[in-house]
Amino acid sequence: MIIIQAPTAQTASDTLDLKPPPALTIGAEFGSFVLKGSKYTSAYCQPKGSEFYGQALPKDDYRIPVIGENEVVLIKEINPQTIAGIMRAMGLEETCFTQEIVSSFWNELKYTHKKEIDLRVKKTIEYIEDKRLATSHYIYNTDVSEIVKECVDFIVNVINNPITIVENNKNLDTWVSSSPYNIVVRKSISEDTSEMFTDPTGHTNDVCISYKSRKGEVIISSTDPRINCRDFSTSKWGLTWGRSSKSGSPALKVVTEEEFNETIKELTEYVKEKTYRM
Repeated sequence: MIIIQAPTAQTASDTLDLKPPPALTIGAEFGSFVLKGSKYTSAYCQPKGSEFYGQALPKDDYRIPVIGENEVVLIKEINPQTIAGIMRAMGLEETCFTQEIVSSFWNELKYTHKKEIDLRVKKTIEYIEDKRLATSHYIYNTDVSEIVKECVDFIVNVINNPITIVENNKNLDTWVSSSPYNIVVRKSISEDTSEMFTDPTGHTNDVCISYKSRKGEVIISSTDPRINCRDFSTSKWGLTWGRSSKSGSPALKVVTEEEFNETIKELTEYVKEKTYRM
């Protein structure tokens, strides 16, 4: 199958001119607008009043049809549910969606903050999130078939592994790096970790910059009065929220991972200037 990612309602609508147009759409929801597939539409986030209200999540939706090699599937983004829907469309119902597997694996993919977590689930969440981030900056319709199939292959390889419960160590899992300038860098899916100044080595830093990948949000916190987080954020993004000890990117600004990496460099220079200037 050919899998296309459409970032907006307009680009999704453009796919109707394809020959053939999308046979299946999974999560192709843009507010109240849903692009329909010619064979099936998996729209599971619609509110009451929508014709799709109450539709099952793809992991549970046995009505998703098997899609042919030359047919098109349209998605809005790569996430665990779109991958589940595509796996059903690949005909993997019997091997990857038994009652036991849905209960022990698919149902657990939304519980990212448990103190203890199945290693299969943990690795899958991290793998798919990396792929989502890698494709989140696309502004045009893009063929993501190979990237999605990599996600499918990953899940097929881990799904039948034995359940292994491990500690979900937030300090270690969200830690990216620490610098000699007392800056700790963190990354999470949706949790604010900007006030976790102590890194896994036990060193307590003065500044923490964190990235929430789901929304593309940067948050900066500091315990050093010489570091004004709001001043730095305003110089970087213009009008934004916060105070001297905590600020970040504007609410409607989506920061890419590449931009986050650049912000780390700029923050390091700012901290060096404020605290290490002779």
